[in-house]
Amino acid sequence: MDKKKKWRFPGNGGTKKNGLDTTDFHTFMDDPAASLAREICQNSNDARTPGSKKPAVVEFHAFSVKTSSIPGVDELIEELTRCEDYWHSQNEEMAQRIADIKALYQAERIDVLRISDFNTIGLDGVEEPENESSSWYSLLHGSGESGKKQGDGGSKGVGKYATFVNSLVRTVFYSTYSQKGQRGFQGIAYFCSSKVKDSPVGELTQGIGYYGLNQRYDAICEEFQLDPKFSRKNGEFGTDIYVIGFDAKNGWESDIVSKVLDSFMAAIHRGRLKVIVAGREISGETLKNIVFDEALIRSDMRRSVVSQYVLLSGDESVIHKTVKVESGGRLISEVELFIKRFVGEEQKYATHACSMVRHPLMKIKDLKKIVNPSMGCSALCVIPEGQLASLFKLSENPEHTDWIWPRIKDTAKRGLAQKLYSDLSDQIQTIILDALKTPDTDETDAAGASKYLPEHEPGKEKPAEKGGREVPKPIVTKPKKKRTSEINTYYEDPNGNGVGMDIVDTDVPGETDTLNPSGSNQSDGGDIRPGDEKREGKTDKNGDEAFVRQNMKGITYHFFCKNKAKGEYALSFFSPRTIESAECTICMVDESSSGTPIDILSATVNGAEAEVRDGRKILFPLHEGERVKLVITTNIRELFSAEVRLYAVR
Repeated sequence: MDKKKKWRFPGNGGTKKNGLDTTDFHTFMDDPAASLAREICQNSNDARTPGSKKPAVVEFHAFSVKTSSIPGVDELIEELTRCEDYWHSQNEEMAQRIADIKALYQAERIDVLRISDFNTIGLDGVEEPENESSSWYSLLHGSGESGKKQGDGGSKGVGKYATFVNSLVRTVFYSTYSQKGQRGFQGIAYFCSSKVKDSPVGELTQGIGYYGLNQRYDAICEEFQLDPKFSRKNGEFGTDIYVIGFDAKNGWESDIVSKVLDSFMAAIHRGRLKVIVAGREISGETLKNIVFDEALIRSDMRRSVVSQYVLLSGDESVIHKTVKVESGGRLISEVELFIKRFVGEEQKYATHACSMVRHPLMKIKDLKKIVNPSMGCSALCVIPEGQLASLFKLSENPEHTDWIWPRIKDTAKRGLAQKLYSDLSDQIQTIILDALKTPDTDETDAAGASKYLPEHEPGKEKPAEKGGREVPKPIVTKPKKKRTSEINTYYEDPNGNGVGMDIVDTDVPGETDTLNPSGSNQSDGGDIRPGDEKREGKTDKNGDEAFVRQNMKGITYHFFCKNKAKGEYALSFFSPRTIESAECTICMVDESSSGTPIDILSATVNGAEAEVRDGRKILFPLHEGERVKLVITTNIRELFSAEVRLYAVR
C-alpha cells in the first residue's frame, strides 16, 4: 500500500460532478466567522474532559507563513490547474474563482487561523483507520452523521463545513492528541470536480482531496506543526484546526468574540468554557470588562450579549424563577428562568425576548415578542441536561439556531416536543408578565414611567433636599409636525392581567403645534388659532358665560395598566404650565384610528379625588413643572389602544 504523504483526489466512479459551493457550504456562508466561532466552541464544549472542574479552553490565533510551508502545495496548484481547465469552457465564473484560489497558493505568504482546544479529550481513532465509529473518522470522512452522545451540543455532522467557508483556498488541516495518547493529522481540500489525472475513461474527481498516506486516506500519525510558536506538551490533550487562507481582515476578532458571547454566555459565566481570541481571554473573570466594550461587540449582538451577562450576574434586580415542565402529571424538567426590566438609559440593552439556552449551556434561539418593547425587558431560560434538552435537540437545524418540529421523524416524540415547547413558552410569558406587573397595592413602573410620577404620595412626606430642588420647566420648542398620541398595549397574558401601556407619537404631516398653546379667544366668532382644538365662545345662546377649551399639545404622556381585572389605569406627565382647570378625556382608538371617549367611574390626581364630569371628563388643576399622576377606574377589563386629550378650560 502506498505510504507516501501526498494529496489524493478520488474519482467519482462516473457519478455526479461537484462545483465549489455545495449545500453544506451554503449553510454557513451568511456569516462565516460567526458560524465558525459557534461550531468550534460547540465541539470543544462537548469534548470537555469528563469530571473536570476546569473549563474547556478554545484559542483562536491568526498568523502568516510562507506558502511553500503548506504540505503538498505544489500538488494543490496542479489540481487547481486541472479544475480551471475543465471548467473554463463550461462556467467562466467558476473558472475565475478557481484561478483566484490558485493565485493565493502561488503568492509568497498566506494567512492561517489556528484554532486549538485544551482540557478536552481530543479526537479518538486517529491511529485506527478502520474504526468507522470513531470521532476522528466522523469528522474527516462523515457527512450528515456524528458520533456524539445524546447530551452533546451538536449532532448533525455538518458543522465542519463552517471551517471551510472561512478558508479562501478551501483547505483545512486537522491535528489531534487524544486522551488515549494517539497523535495524528490530515488535510482536506474542497475544490471542484476535474478530470482524474491519467484516467483512461475521462473520469471526474469528487472535488474533495485528502492529504494522507494511501488510497484509503489514512491519517499521518504525528503532530501537525505549522504555527512556529505552538506545540503541544505531553499530556496536553486536545485538537488543532488550521484554516489555510484565512481572511484575517480587520474586525475578525469582533466577529468571533461577539458570536462566542451570544452563543455561550452561560457556559463561560458558569466556568464551563473559556475562549482566547488573538490573545484576549474571555472567561467568567473577564466578562465584565468585555461585554460592555462597544468597539469589540458587534452592534447586532450587543443587546443580547449585555442582557445575558446581566441576567446571569446575580444582580439583585434580576428575578430568578424555576419553571416545571410536566407531561401527564410527570415532571420532565425543571427549567431556570431569569428576568430583568431595564430602565432609564439601560433600556438600550433590553431584548424584549427570552434567550433559550439548553444543555450544555448553548443558546439555541430567542423566544421573541414575549412583551411589548416599551417594557424594557430581557429574559433567559436554561434547560438542563435531561429528557427535555435531548428531545428539543432532535428538532434542531444544522446550525443549531432553531427548533423545527417536522425534523423529528417519530410522530409521538414530535407531538410531545411541540406540546412541551408550547407549555414552556406559555409559562415563560405568564411568569414574566406576573413578575413585571404591579401588585394591587403597588404602582406599576412601566418602562421608565417612574421618572414621570410624583416623588411622594400624600401622607408620605419626603425630607427636604439641601438647598431645595429645582422644579423642571417645560421647554418651548419650535413649530413642528403635529403628533397624535397613541398607546400601544403590552402582550396580554393567559390569566387576563394587563401589565402596561406606553405612548408613542405618530406624525401627521402638514400641521404644526407648540409645547405651550398660543392664540386667544376674545370674542364670539373669532378664528381658531394655533393651540385651539375647539372654541365655544364666551357666551352661549342664552347670553350666559360659556367655557373655552384649549388643546394642550406637545406633552409626553405615559399611560399604563395598574390592575386589568379591576379596570385600573394610570396616566402620568409633566405639567407645562399652571392651569386653574384642566380637562382630560381618554379615548379608545379603533382600527380606523377613530377615538371614542371611555366611561370613567372614578379618578384621583396625585392621590386626591378628582371631579368626573359626564362620566368621561376629569377636571383638576395643574401647576407648572409638576409631575402629575392620574389614576382612573373604568368598566373596561381588557387592554386597548388609547388616545389622551388634555385641555385648558377657562
